[in-house]
Amino acid sequence: MQFLSQISSAVQAWQWYVKLGIVIGGYLLAVGFAIVVTVAYIATEPPDAQASQGMLAFGESLVTMGAFGLAAIIPSGLALYFLRPYERFWAIFSIVAVVFALTGFVGIAGFAWSQRESNDVALFASLFGILRVGGAPIFFVGDLVFTVFAPSRRSRLTLIGAALIEMVTGTP
Repeated sequence: MQFLSQISSAVQAWQWYVKLGIVIGGYLLAVGFAIVVTVAYIATEPPDAQASQGMLAFGESLVTMGAFGLAAIIPSGLALYFLRPYERFWAIFSIVAVVFALTGFVGIAGFAWSQRESNDVALFASLFGILRVGGAPIFFVGDLVFTVFAPSRRSRLTLIGAALIEMVTGTP
């Protein structure tokens, strides 16, 4: 336990530009990893897959995003750890998370409105509603992850509230 305490105090003593460089370097490595995985995926595609290039391109984009998302977990966690001492950031961020979570209700209302109307604005509201409500499970998990890193009780409770709102709006 003392070893972890020593590491934590040493990391906290680093200058902000060292921490920023580590996080940016981690994201650059994540981009590199995604490129390598995508090239390997393309190299293993069967020749008859060229017949449906649209589906092929979509599959490649999913592989790229998945590989980047997986590799970006580490620099994202480090960024959250480095931001932990800044109470003001977490206070503002948790409030923004709740406001964003409340847009899920706007998305639901837009989708319901589009079922009764068929004009362009209603169709756009429907698109927003589907995208916003469809993303709710991802935002729910994100809010829970941010809750783990939040330093104060108030920020944690606010982020849990945002996660609960996301859970309600994302449940069909």
